[in-house]
Amino acid sequence: MMKNRESFCLYYYSNFSLDNEANNYTFRVGNLLSDNSNVDCTDAIKTDELTAQNRPFSTFDHSASQYDCPKRMQSSWWFADHPNCTAANLNGPIESTTSPEISWQPNYLIVQFALYEP
Repeated sequence: MMKNRESFCLYYYSNFSLDNEANNYTFRVGNLLSDNSNVDCTDAIKTDELTAQNRPFSTFDHSASQYDCPKRMQSSWWFADHPNCTAANLNGPIESTTSPEISWQPNYLIVQFALYEP
């Protein structure tokens, strides 16, 4: 994630998995392996109340949240069942003049996100 040319964070997780369709593609991620010395770096994927961990995938026509997060955040994602929906919205609109947008708290906007299994 990049905030500007001088401030960036790298995130590596020990593993990840997605459940099958019957389990709504529930997201699971392992331990954070990165040592981000930058104080602005936070693990927005596993942020306490806004975690994507163990959350089902939500879409406009299949929201797993009582807060209708896909509509509010203008995207599909593993939203928390919380009024703020998420700390990381990597599927948000790319060019948005107002919130919501692609984001990673706190205020990191340029994103490259890869999930893979060796």
